[in-house]
Amino acid sequence: MNLLKLFFCYLCSMLFVIDAFSCSTIINENQAINRSNTRNQDGLGWCYSYVSSDLLSYKENKRISAIGFVKPGIYFDIAIPRLRSAGENVGKAIDVAKKRNRFCLEKDLPSSDYVLTLKNRVGNNTFLHAVLNDILSTYDKISDSLKAAKKQGRDLTCVDEESKNKIAKIFPSASCQEILNSVKNSTKGMYLDRLLTSSCRPVQVKPFTRKSYSEEGGWFFDKVTISDHIDKALESKNIAGLTYNYAPIINSTGTAMHASVVVGRKFNEKTRQCEYLVRNSHGRSCAASHPETRCDTSCNEDINKNCKRTNGYFWISERFLNNVGSSITVME
Repeated sequence: MNLLKLFFCYLCSMLFVIDAFSCSTIINENQAINRSNTRNQDGLGWCYSYVSSDLLSYKENKRISAIGFVKPGIYFDIAIPRLRSAGENVGKAIDVAKKRNRFCLEKDLPSSDYVLTLKNRVGNNTFLHAVLNDILSTYDKISDSLKAAKKQGRDLTCVDEESKNKIAKIFPSASCQEILNSVKNSTKGMYLDRLLTSSCRPVQVKPFTRKSYSEEGGWFFDKVTISDHIDKALESKNIAGLTYNYAPIINSTGTAMHASVVVGRKFNEKTRQCEYLVRNSHGRSCAASHPETRCDTSCNEDINKNCKRTNGYFWISERFLNNVGSSITVME
């Protein structure tokens, strides 16, 4: 009996070693994507474009704007709103962007409420959609100024300072002439789209392909799980876009499909499970409260050091990830 117990103890310890070995610590970050610069999708809500732009930002090691990553009008439809389909997955967002082949840097088209509140000092309680509405309000004022100038037989060379400052919150690179042309050559409904197009300074990116995967196979030995696909990406020094049900993450019921980016993994010796590091798009806040998740509080320079503040990332166990995950998308 004692020999049998010893054998089982040995077997368990060997399984622990194998699990730990197969889940070596990997954290894939670079200058563009790391724990100090989490995005905040705010009230615009189109998480798929934030994930897509994170995937490309990591690949290029340049901060690519999420606003310039989607069909013209999508962000502004949601913000204003107008009626137009926004799409429903990361793969579609990437395909749309690739077809347009017009990518913008974050510095030219700020796409994060976190950037707005901290860097442009809009205010801690100012939402991105409110800023967009504020910019939209400048259309009538500038249009009236253009009409008045025309009646007086003169050309308007720039817009008033108040309008220019409002526009600069989202379109900091827009020149006076570009703003005036945006008003002259568009309706109020397409004004923001025109500003987006004229403000974006297209950045060249290397050719890429996108691949999407879901769970494959039905039997134990031939089953390829979501985490298997993620492991392959991480071990290739890449990151993966994860589409999943967010409701259980925050201990809620029902279905709330969401997308985030998986950037790392490590073995949790307490739970004896592999767990994965997820980069969310809700700024530095973290609402993960399920027992198999935990908010990350590590420092940007050291995953093992506790900075005692959330950074917008959370850890999720392998078992739970495979339970809530529906697909992953990688950019190669």
